[in-house]
Amino acid sequence: MSDEKNLQFLWFYRKLLKSQTQINTLMQISTLSQKFNKKNLEKKYKDLWNKGIHLKTVDDRNRDFYYSIFYVNFLFVEVIYNKITGEIITIKSFTDINKLMYYLNEDFQ
Repeated sequence: MSDEKNLQFLWFYRKLLKSQTQINTLMQISTLSQKFNKKNLEKKYKDLWNKGIHLKTVDDRNRDFYYSIFYVNFLFVEVIYNKITGEIITIKSFTDINKLMYYLNEDFQ
């Protein structure tokens, strides 16, 4: 092969590897998310408490809920709890960046 063909092949191969790496990373995050969501509520809470980084808590004034967003083990985690009773309703990880941006930008007043 000529040098130009070699360069084209290398460029294509590099692009292919880069996209494959991105796909593998997304699949790993998805698998991590599924594993986290399968845990019982108590184990999820312990993971949040021991390993989590609190990003934001939102007070939804139209409802009786607080929404807290944490970063735990390469995942974003949403915690919904009742304002009145303090009871945790759900702890669930998510991978959708749009959901994160919604919580960070939305005014819940």
